Amino acid sequence: MSGKRMTERRFGCLGLLVLAFLPVALPVSGQRKQAASNHQLAAEIDKLFTADIKDETPSHVIHARVCQIFAEHGVPTDEMVGEQAAEEYAILLSGEPLTFVKTVLPQLRRAADAGKVSENSYIYLRAQVRQKKIREKFSGPPANPTLQREIERLFKTDQAIRSPAASRGTSRS
Repeated sequence: MSGKRMTERRFGCLGLLVLAFLPVALPVSGQRKQAASNHQLAAEIDKLFTADIKDETPSHVIHARVCQIFAEHGVPTDEMVGEQAAEEYAILLSGEPLTFVKTVLPQLRRAADAGKVSENSYIYLRAQVRQKKIREKFSGPPANPTLQREIERLFKTDQAIRSPAASRGTSRS
């Protein structure tokens, strides 16, 4: 079979495959696009998200409002605030203390299972919880005192080499 015929055959099969899945893909892609019923809350989540990204607002103010939104509304759903604001809220949650996120996570999972929020939001937040647990587990000095002394020795040696006085002695004119 010639190369041209093989290419035509591949593209023909690809076209059939696309046509076969198109009726399935269109309803799925369009089903999550819905207007927010609470435009004010959606706009507020968007402003909080933007302020958090740009570091325009102190984190304690954002934290307080994220907690308040959860207390008043539960997990903001796609229907309530729109898909984008619901996902932004999940990202804002990832910056919250682990204890608070652990209380929100089961409700976010139920909402994701019911199709009320993106499953990706739940997956993202669950991954953030795991990462925070790992960081907490390994925060602080090493348990082995010999290892701690060796790390301190290496750090002092490294900093001595990097100091301006040490670098002036090694420069060649």
